[in-house]
Amino acid sequence: MCGILGWFGRHGPEDVGRFGDALDLLAHRGPDDRGVIAAPGVLLGHRRLSILDFSPAGHQPMVDPLCGAVIVFNGEIYNHVELRVELESLGHRFAGHSDTEVLLHALIEWNEQALPRLNGMWAFAFWQPAKQHLLLARDRFGVKPLYYRNGQGGLAFASEPKALLALFPEHRAVSEAALLDFLGNNLLYARGESFYQGIQVLLPAHYAIYEIGTGKLRFSRYWDYPADMDEALSADNAVAEFDALFTDAVRLRLRSDVPVGLTLSGGLDSTGVLAAASPYTEKPLTCFTSLYGEGEVGELP
Repeated sequence: MCGILGWFGRHGPEDVGRFGDALDLLAHRGPDDRGVIAAPGVLLGHRRLSILDFSPAGHQPMVDPLCGAVIVFNGEIYNHVELRVELESLGHRFAGHSDTEVLLHALIEWNEQALPRLNGMWAFAFWQPAKQHLLLARDRFGVKPLYYRNGQGGLAFASEPKALLALFPEHRAVSEAALLDFLGNNLLYARGESFYQGIQVLLPAHYAIYEIGTGKLRFSRYWDYPADMDEALSADNAVAEFDALFTDAVRLRLRSDVPVGLTLSGGLDSTGVLAAASPYTEKPLTCFTSLYGEGEVGELP
């Protein structure tokens, strides 16, 4: 989990300090590193929880030295190893081994067409100064959050509303429509609105392109649930295919430069993950569970 923050629009030198203070409200998301890039009309910040590549090559905001493109990224690209091989075959060269650097090069090569190639969870901003082109994107199921506000003062986005409220306190008012959707219909962000007036949510499986000149956001959906079913697939083959997909998904999620742990309950989900992960780990996985009182209530398997 990391924290990202960006502000594109009218801000003065004094706002750089305010921006840094707002970024530090996300320090709990990224206690390991901090970075800010400031340019005329552009502020980009990142708070990092280091999972891959602890060296300076993994620092964010990450800037490509050749074209000047910049990325701030929260999440993980699980197939970064495979993507890196493909990008190297196209002539890309890498300074480190982080998935952030792979994502940056994938976006430089394919722009928004890179999104269907990604296996992972993400919320990121990709800024190309030479093209005056900003791309915001969120993963298929919205695992990683991305909030934004667009209006007077420009476009700002963040991993949590509190950072935006620090920059634009006028949004400290409840969105009654979003609140009623949640309380009355059990719908969260159904209208793409947060609980704060004027702060929106980038929907899952969507990306947005910001038009610097007009200040408009243009939205596109890059993925949707498959509509077709393979009715000829037998039950046994379906079970085998699910097992292969599930095992591969767990295997990819074990890629890390820090120890991997597991929250283990008495249910099938976490025990299934543990069983799938065990063949790919040299040492037993560290597992955590919850017990309350004298052990009468909890998640002990």
